[in-house]
Amino acid sequence: MMIIMVCCSCNNDKVEIDNGQNVTTLKSTSYQLTLPDTITAKEEENGDLTLFHNDNEIGGIIVIDYKDAEQLNIDDVSTDEKVNDKFEELLSKVTVDKEIDYSFEGNSKTGFFLSIIPWDKSKPETIHYFYPKGNVFYDLFLQKESITDIEEEILHGSFTLTS
Repeated sequence: MMIIMVCCSCNNDKVEIDNGQNVTTLKSTSYQLTLPDTITAKEEENGDLTLFHNDNEIGGIIVIDYKDAEQLNIDDVSTDEKVNDKFEELLSKVTVDKEIDYSFEGNSKTGFFLSIIPWDKSKPETIHYFYPKGNVFYDLFLQKESITDIEEEILHGSFTLTS
């Protein structure tokens, strides 16, 4: 798996949104993301972004090299075996655990997400939101039980690819 470096040492704007929650907007060279004030971010040396809630790691953003990422169409899942194989390949890039249940959901207009539920109930469910651009996927992933639905909506709803 090839990881592409993303710089997040950029402009950060603090604002308050409708529900009264303070948020900070991170602007990188490749994407923009709004963080609730309960979540912090740290850019790793390899360019990944790690997200924390109360000092506990709850997710992050990685960039996954994937040939023709923009051509992968969620609407073709189960109707085309070659497409199913491509989704299986993408799954293998985000988890090595074989004892899981998973589902890809979404549609071609809004992108798609992957829910991974480990058979070992002591491990958290992880949601991966995939944003294709050229030959890469930007993967915003979150441990489902670690944050509120509002925090998840702020993160997922604000993620935007730039340039």
